[in-house]
Amino acid sequence: MNAFLKLLLTVKCAIIVVQCSFTTWNLDERRELMCPDYCFTQGCCLCYASPCWEVAKQNAGVACGKTISELAVEKIDLLGTRQLLVVQNTTIYEINYQNEGLAQLPQNLCEFSEKVVKIDFRNNKLRDINKIKCMQKLDSLHLDNNLLYEIKNDTFQLMRDLRILTLSNNKGLERLPPNLFNIGANNIITIELLFNNFDEVDVTNIFRPGNFCAIDYSNGYIKEITNQLNFSFHQNVSYGPGRIRLENCGIQSLPNLTSYGVSFKEFTKYVIGTIEVDNSYVSCDCKLYPFFAYDIAPVFWGQFRSHMVLIENFTCLQPESMKGFDLYSLTKNKRYELLTCQLEVCPSLCTCIDIPAKERIIVNCSDKGLTDFPEHMPWGYWDNNKIELHIANNKITEIPDRDYISRLISVDAKGNSIQHISPTTIMDLEAELNIQDQRLDFLREDFARKDPNLITFGDTAVSCSCQNLWIGDWIRNNKAYNRLWCLTDSRGKIRAEDVTAQSLECTVNVISLYPIIIPLCGLVAMLILLSLLQYCFRYEMFLLYRKCITREKKDGLIDVFVSVADNDDETLTVVLKYIRPALEAENYSVKVPWSDIRNEEERDMQVTDLVSQCRNYVVMLTPQYGKDYNSKFEFDIMWEKFKADASRKIILINDGYEIPRDRYGKIIRALQRVHKELNYKERHTRLVARLIRCLGEPEHGKVINPLTTTVRRRPARQIATSQIEDVDEVIYAA
Repeated sequence: MNAFLKLLLTVKCAIIVVQCSFTTWNLDERRELMCPDYCFTQGCCLCYASPCWEVAKQNAGVACGKTISELAVEKIDLLGTRQLLVVQNTTIYEINYQNEGLAQLPQNLCEFSEKVVKIDFRNNKLRDINKIKCMQKLDSLHLDNNLLYEIKNDTFQLMRDLRILTLSNNKGLERLPPNLFNIGANNIITIELLFNNFDEVDVTNIFRPGNFCAIDYSNGYIKEITNQLNFSFHQNVSYGPGRIRLENCGIQSLPNLTSYGVSFKEFTKYVIGTIEVDNSYVSCDCKLYPFFAYDIAPVFWGQFRSHMVLIENFTCLQPESMKGFDLYSLTKNKRYELLTCQLEVCPSLCTCIDIPAKERIIVNCSDKGLTDFPEHMPWGYWDNNKIELHIANNKITEIPDRDYISRLISVDAKGNSIQHISPTTIMDLEAELNIQDQRLDFLREDFARKDPNLITFGDTAVSCSCQNLWIGDWIRNNKAYNRLWCLTDSRGKIRAEDVTAQSLECTVNVISLYPIIIPLCGLVAMLILLSLLQYCFRYEMFLLYRKCITREKKDGLIDVFVSVADNDDETLTVVLKYIRPALEAENYSVKVPWSDIRNEEERDMQVTDLVSQCRNYVVMLTPQYGKDYNSKFEFDIMWEKFKADASRKIILINDGYEIPRDRYGKIIRALQRVHKELNYKERHTRLVARLIRCLGEPEHGKVINPLTTTVRRRPARQIATSQIEDVDEVIYAA
């Protein structure tokens, strides 16, 4: 019946080609395709469009810029080699060697790779077709009914115009490499692999991105669907629309979509079109659950429609418990809990049943003579992770810590003499727990964070005393009456809710807190005071600590960086005409931003670079210092470098500086307290000599002892401002 319908459709399509009109239709960059006018959608054109040269054969009125004719090339058959070189004067060619007994591809095939658009080698004896990859202009390639045993991954990769590929009935073709047909969007839109028996088919050869017409594996056999490249569905990528046909190919269950990185609830957002399977080998187990429970079965079975109406009768063949069960009745009555799987990965001696409709796995280990809990637990087919554990009537004495404890939703451990429960297990366990035959001597206080209504303790009493009165409070606060027995010294066996300090005649010792409170208050007050002192004198403490550590002196640094307020002309004159020349005369390298930086646009960057290269920072503290941006920036950079390197120094020269109350003032005050400052307004103070003693030896050369130098007064007229008339100048011997 199906063969007749297919033949009828083929005849109908042939008639349409002759009678119907066509319109040019573009598929990506291909502009020579033509779509019949009866198509109203892109999907229809994708499947029924033809190259213009094919349409022109049947309809002379169709204009096409290309002409096609058959090309005969060298071919080797089973009887030997014969030359048939026939080249006609047309723009493109097709090669049609059906039923020719070909054992190999024609030797000179690649010589015509730029003009051959169609090859039909059906019904031959070909075994290896790897050489055909040179035919990069092919539109269609037919290799049905040959003896192909292997196709390499790159065979079709360069055939960017290939639309139709047929490889049906090649009995030796047992597997296909991954991504064999994925050579770009809208390429190889029709793939026929009928009547082939595959040991394995990779999922990338079933689901492929972009539009396609059909991928057909029907009437063959697929033993296993693999995922060699760890394929997963990508967001914002559609796989289809198109038809994936898997009828009569032995597939007993559909792939596990969760292993491809997508929830079954979202599967229809990615795969557009249909996946068609038959009912010949349907296994009605947990693998079918989401397709029916979430009404996405119509995506897979063409026989189902939006209201789950069956055109054909779908009857379960497996497992044995579902044999003969009607899938339509199951979906109509919503008996999805019947769709279960017996998991192969299961603890030894146990059985594991996956029930996705109840979102749980039932693990039954009861009556197996076990002495311990299993080491591991399985996961369900659809990533179901909740476990209902039956482990009753064994020889277990401890509930240990296991990595699956938090996954348990119920534990039936009755019939075991439980004497110990791991503290970690008590914390992680949120399940109903039945330990009615337990032999616990006492309860750890960790139980106080659990709901006692979820625990069945049985008739065996636990020890209760004045030291664990929390047990009575725990039962009463949660209203878990008649769930736990207590064994007491004074009253014997009583209900846990009756355990109180009064009932057990507990003596409450009142401890005076005064001996504790007074020292504690003193300690708190001392900590507060120390915190305040540390905050108020944090810079002083840092400088004192810094004096106690030593760091190696770095070579190659500039000796002195002098920071002066930009708007303080008098102090700047003293620095440039007196202090700097005197230091340079003693081999000190000196940098002053005002004179050494010319590009104001990059001043901050250059100042940072200079400060990084200097080992001593001289700050001229005048009333103007710190009131302009540049001096503030210089001080910040110097302070950061000073903090980071104990070999650096900051030397203050004070000339009536008024210390502010901000952060700068606190730092400068700390420097004054811990490090002595220089004051060049005091008479008879040898400023430069004292400065040199603070600086130490220059990077190049040594300084003569200032105390042995000759002192003379420089005439006041040689200095630009009257401010330096009181300054003693030290002249050093060469």
